[in-house]
Order: sequence, then structure tokens, then C-alpha cells
Amino acid sequence: MSCDQILHRLEHVDVTGYNRATADCPICDRRIAVQWDADGRAMIRCARCAVADILIAIGLGRSALTPPGLKPMPWPRRWWTKPPRYPGAVMPMGER
Repeated sequence: MSCDQILHRLEHVDVTGYNRATADCPICDRRIAVQWDADGRAMIRCARCAVADILIAIGLGRSALTPPGLKPMPWPRRWWTKPPRYPGAVMPMGER
């Protein structure tokens, strides 16, 4: 999935640079930062929400951050220390 398709699912998107954009977070009342590199990999950051929560809220999976044919990047350490709060999110193995 391309970064354009990710940005299309978010609201109030403002492109702030060559490979950067901001948008309204679908979960909290803050803005999220979306960045992508030349390979097409995307990175989403919010001050309050986990990346997994944001992806679930816009109806995407982890594979949406990496285009087909590229190896996905590992989750940030925050993913393992802070479980998702969004309903329907998959919990890490130790949290069940």
C-alpha cells in the first residue's frame, strides 16, 4: 500500500515537506506525523497513541507501512511496553 493511500484514510492532511505530512489522529485530539522514505516505507507517530491503534482505527494492518516486496521494519519498543488501547486490537502474547 502506498503512503498516498494511508494519507487518504486520514482527515485534515497537511503536507509539510517533501516526505512529511501531518493529520488528525483518529483516536485522540492531537495531530499525528506521517513520514515516508524513497523506498515507500511509512512511519506514523502520535504523542499519545500506539502505532497499532492508529492503524486499526483507519482499517489497516502493519503491512500497510511497507510496500510489497520489502521486509517490514520491527515495531518500536513502545509497542511491546504499551499495549494497544483501541477495541479489537491484538494484545501481545504476555498480556492475555
